[in-house]
Amino acid sequence: AMACNGLSSNFLDIDFEYLMRLEDQSELEQLQQKRLRCIDDLKEFKENLQTILKVSSSTSVLEEKRKRLREFAFHSKGDKTIETWSPSELSQLFATFGLLSDPQSKIRLFDTCNNEEFKRQATSQIFYAQALGRVGRCADAIEVLKRTQYLLSEEEHGESCNYLGDAYLGQYMSCIGLPQKLRELAKSGNLDEKLSDQIKQFHRQFRRSMDKRFSSITPEDVENRANEAKENAVSSYYDH
Repeated sequence: AMACNGLSSNFLDIDFEYLMRLEDQSELEQLQQKRLRCIDDLKEFKENLQTILKVSSSTSVLEEKRKRLREFAFHSKGDKTIETWSPSELSQLFATFGLLSDPQSKIRLFDTCNNEEFKRQATSQIFYAQALGRVGRCADAIEVLKRTQYLLSEEEHGESCNYLGDAYLGQYMSCIGLPQKLRELAKSGNLDEKLSDQIKQFHRQFRRSMDKRFSSITPEDVENRANEAKENAVSSYYDH
């Protein structure tokens, strides 16, 4: 039996051969043509079809691969589903999401699967933390990495330290320029959308309560957190 979109349910044997076969723009255009065929009878769509199909080759091919893998991972039916895959199968799927630069799907896979053996593996937790950092959840990434350090081999410890440094660096970067903008805000009272987004990002990176008023964030608080995050980043990068 074949799983969704032609992917074999024999997960480990195929090594995602079908998924990785999509390598050129012509195949992607054929796929898009097929999807648009249902509206060919509408004149305005027919006239603009070529414009619709003019898309970036590398970006579109990569996104199509991500779509296929998400469909396979989260919507496949039959004898192989996320509830029945083995730790080795989950690890392969997890790693392939990484190759496709899809951190959100890595997080979703880790959070939704119930295989405790897979979730306890040090490598699974390290790369889960890396994905958390990639989507701006640096405080969560730091918590995971600190919790797993005692489980790691020497090689894994070095890798974990690098990701821990990256997470602290992400926190530091969320502070850049914010103290001065907060001082200007105190004078003008003009909270524009760009500054509002930066303040929200600061909250996310340090996992502060979003219930607090923006006015409760002082320039000094941001500067102190920035200095601490910078020191922690340097310390983590050198802790091998």
